[in-house]
Amino acid sequence: MAYSEHGQSILEEPPFAPRLSPKEIAEQARALREVVSAASTEAVARDLALMRDLNDGASLLPKPPRIQLRCPRLPSDHAQRVADLTQNIYERGVALNKGKLLALGKARFAQLLKADRAARTERVIGTRCDLSLFASVYFAFAQSGALQLLPVPAPTTHEQYAGVSAGAEEARKVESFCDLWKFYASEPRAIRAVYAFRDLFEALIFGQSLFVWLEDDGRVYHEFFARGSGDKARYFEAWLPAREGAHYRVLITNALPALVFWLAGENTPPPCPHDLAQQFFGVRVPQPPQITFARVLLEGWLLNHKGWQLWQHVGRATRNIPDKTLLEHYAEQLRERFRKVAMWHRQLAASFVRPVTDHGEFEPVRHREFVNTTLAQLRDCIAALVALTVEENSPRDAAPVVARFRDFVLCRGKPKPHLLERIMAKLEATFPNSNFKLESE
Repeated sequence: MAYSEHGQSILEEPPFAPRLSPKEIAEQARALREVVSAASTEAVARDLALMRDLNDGASLLPKPPRIQLRCPRLPSDHAQRVADLTQNIYERGVALNKGKLLALGKARFAQLLKADRAARTERVIGTRCDLSLFASVYFAFAQSGALQLLPVPAPTTHEQYAGVSAGAEEARKVESFCDLWKFYASEPRAIRAVYAFRDLFEALIFGQSLFVWLEDDGRVYHEFFARGSGDKARYFEAWLPAREGAHYRVLITNALPALVFWLAGENTPPPCPHDLAQQFFGVRVPQPPQITFARVLLEGWLLNHKGWQLWQHVGRATRNIPDKTLLEHYAEQLRERFRKVAMWHRQLAASFVRPVTDHGEFEPVRHREFVNTTLAQLRDCIAALVALTVEENSPRDAAPVVARFRDFVLCRGKPKPHLLERIMAKLEATFPNSNFKLESE
């Protein structure tokens, strides 16, 4: 056997290089990859922190303080109770009479055919336009030249370079049936005819869904009834006559105004749309469209819409072209009358100013997302409190709540005496010094 100069056999492996099995080699490789990955992640985090510190240091403006929003006084088990109620609502279902539902659907389908015939008498629509498709309706109005008569002026080159035309460009878009009212100046009768058809069409689609989801036990089980909102909740109201048995509703009539006033610390009650309509139009008995206009304008102002955003908000809700100057005048009156709300909105908007070198830039997208999300969560909390209070003040085997929406709660049976007073007490305890209004029907 050959030996090296140190007396070790040259055929033997050195002691520092032991023989490893394939499993041990794979484990060592995996451990090495984990070490490399951790080191890489740490290096990236250090680089990001360095860049963040450099960017913060490059700004000459301090970071704006975050506004502290008021929080409702909720019990520790509120989330679990709401989750249990949601599951219970789904398991109870909504009882509907299949015969009533079918008869109501047939009657409304006849109304739909009548609305379709009325719409096709208009020159713009004709016989080839598919009123169920937005692309077909948009093409029909575009062919008639309605795009050249939009109420929003096209931004000039100077406005585009200055970056002040974003609001006007957004207001000029016609992307869905919600924006067809922008053609009202050129084709008012055709617009009214299309909307009359669309309202019946959408309601019938919702009714057909109810009919399809109706089980053999005469109930509809769906997650929508546990937390619905928007147009679908409005379409469901149209089919309430088909319900089985006695039901009643608890409505929250001023959820958004009372909520924003509470967040802003405004102790005065929110204005009533009827009173606002009297003030805006100078009449003793305002008409329903005038009351609707006042309500929508108030909601747009409470959501801090301004300029073309407020114009678009009011136009979509009223389906008419509002006067932008007049809207700003009315909004200014509201700001002067309720200064705490205006101040709260300014403080909230200041929290979304991003410091950039020697100036600050407002972030409208993040601000709008925060406002909408926060108010939606709080309105959902109010509806949940109403539903939970109804459950607490009912016998254990009654299980009255069968649907919970953002603005009303549907219950079976008959309301208990003093139910609204107990709900108001619960809301007052959760939202101190609030001014919510409830109705039962």
